[in-house]
Amino acid sequence: MKTIHFDLWHGTNWFLAKEIVSTNKWICKGDHDKYLGKGIYFSENSKFWACTWSKNARRYKRPTAINCKADVLENQVFDFSRDRDFRLFRILKNKLIKEEKSGKNACSLRHGAIVDFICAVSKKKQFNLSDEIKVVKAYNRRAKKEYDPEYFSIEIEICVKDPAIIQIVKVEECN
Repeated sequence: MKTIHFDLWHGTNWFLAKEIVSTNKWICKGDHDKYLGKGIYFSENSKFWACTWSKNARRYKRPTAINCKADVLENQVFDFSRDRDFRLFRILKNKLIKEEKSGKNACSLRHGAIVDFICAVSKKKQFNLSDEIKVVKAYNRRAKKEYDPEYFSIEIEICVKDPAIIQIVKVEECN
C-alpha cells in the first residue's frame, strides 16, 4: 500500500501555537456544520492560506502558522478529487436523504455530517472501505483578496480526523 506524505499548515495565533507545541495536543473542533466535519483543519503546502485564515477569518493579533507533516496510507485518505470517493459521497448523501424523507433517519444532511458518517463507517470497513479514514482532502477555489475576481487560487484543504498522525515541524508568525 502506498504511503501519502502531507505538508500541512495550520493557521492560529501565537499563544495557541505555543500551547499546541508544548503539549502536542490538538483540539478537534468543528461539527457537522463544518465543510469536512469534525477534525483539525490545515492547508496543504501553503503557509499563505493558513496565514490568510488567521488574519481574515479569526482576525488574530499575532497570526501564526504551524507547519506539520503527516504520513498515512492511501486508503486512509478520503479525497474528493478521486472518482471513487466522490461517488461514495454522492451515494451515501442520496441514501441519507431518502432515509430522512421516509422518517428512518433524522440526522443532519450537511456536508460535514455526511463526511463524518463516511469516516464512522470506515472504522467498520463498510461500503468497500478497507481502512479507517484519517484524512479528508478537498479543493476550494478562493480569491486571493476578498472580492477580487481577477486573481484566484486553489486551496487544498485537509481535515485530519486522527491527531496522532500529526508531527509538528516548525512555527512561524505570519507577516
